[in-house]
Amino acid sequence: MKWSTGKRAGIRTGALWLVLMALASLSEVAGAAKMVDTTVGRVTVENQSQSVQQSARREALAQVLVKMSGNPSVLESSDVTAALRRSQAYLRSYRFEDKDQGLIYVATFDEQALSSLLRNAALPVWGNRRPQTLLWLAVKEDSGKRYILDDAQPREWVDTLFDTAQRRGVPVSLPLMDLQDNQTISIYDVWGRFADALRNASERYGTDNIIGARLYRNTVSKMPALPSLQDVEQTEDQDGQAGDGNSPDPSDKDSQQTPASSLPFTSEEFTSLKERAAAGEYALDWIFVSNQGPVAGSLFGDNPEMLMEKLMNTYATYLASQFAIVPSMSSEQSQRIEISVANLDSLEKYAHATGYLSSLSVVEYVSLSQQNGSVATFTLQLIGTGQDLRNTISLESRLQPVADAFGQPLQGYNFYWNE
Repeated sequence: MKWSTGKRAGIRTGALWLVLMALASLSEVAGAAKMVDTTVGRVTVENQSQSVQQSARREALAQVLVKMSGNPSVLESSDVTAALRRSQAYLRSYRFEDKDQGLIYVATFDEQALSSLLRNAALPVWGNRRPQTLLWLAVKEDSGKRYILDDAQPREWVDTLFDTAQRRGVPVSLPLMDLQDNQTISIYDVWGRFADALRNASERYGTDNIIGARLYRNTVSKMPALPSLQDVEQTEDQDGQAGDGNSPDPSDKDSQQTPASSLPFTSEEFTSLKERAAAGEYALDWIFVSNQGPVAGSLFGDNPEMLMEKLMNTYATYLASQFAIVPSMSSEQSQRIEISVANLDSLEKYAHATGYLSSLSVVEYVSLSQQNGSVATFTLQLIGTGQDLRNTISLESRLQPVADAFGQPLQGYNFYWNE
């Protein structure tokens, strides 16, 4: 099955197109993604002096560029370094806020100018649609008690978690841990970071992006002693003497030696264990669960605050690797594609679909090329690739891929508009 794209294009008159664009500007997009403000930087300052403001403005701009690109490495670019020296040129407004943590300098920068800066430097650009994420965090206290963190539990390092998430532009929430959650998931499910259990418990929250993690003190209670090199060499010599008439009697327990191959730890494992113990007082093991499949890792730090910051930075960079667009250096490499969108049976739906496509960070411009009944064909000029477009669309439910009778998506770019 393929979408029919007739030649009729009666809605392409100038007046009607203006109506479409006007309606599109009023449309709102809802779904699993959340719109975040990527152009605002926040810096704690001591006072409002000009020298302090100048330094804070550069730091705020650096925050915004990392948030817009999704990767701190953009700050190493010579183009970005030059822009930071001219931070005033990108500033649109600023204000000061008095908070519990002190005086905050809040700066808003020019989104279009910074997007152009990143694209011209061939640096990644991450749009302001970000997947909502649910964090299941199991904490083990020094007493041995374990619990699943929720919003109602005051912890200073929870503030660090949310502050870092906001700075990186990643919407993160904690579970309610009400009766329904407690019936659906256990501390052992979160501690074990079991992806299926995390997915099942997260269904009520309507998010496909999940973090499962466990936080505990990084102590090694039992560090086995490795045998000395001389002991290992003696063992190997005895193994090599088998059959010479002088080897010990296997039935004599006192004469048996532990072969090197059955030692409790290899030298490499022992070294790794020692390095882990010295990495920090606390450890955090995590798993990221998304439509791309689960990935896992571990972090170490001297305190929970450090680990919360590391976790959110690691996760933000992981998301950016999926959704940030790396622009092509030349216009010849940019991709132009046609997509078919069904269920556009009203002027309002046309306006909403056009506005939605125009707002995607991967789309440079949109034009309506054909119309046949309720099926419209749009021509898109992309900044990235077709896969970048699919990844961005997957964040929300507005455009659903059309599937065949076996549930497999059709070839090409065929979608059904979900109002």
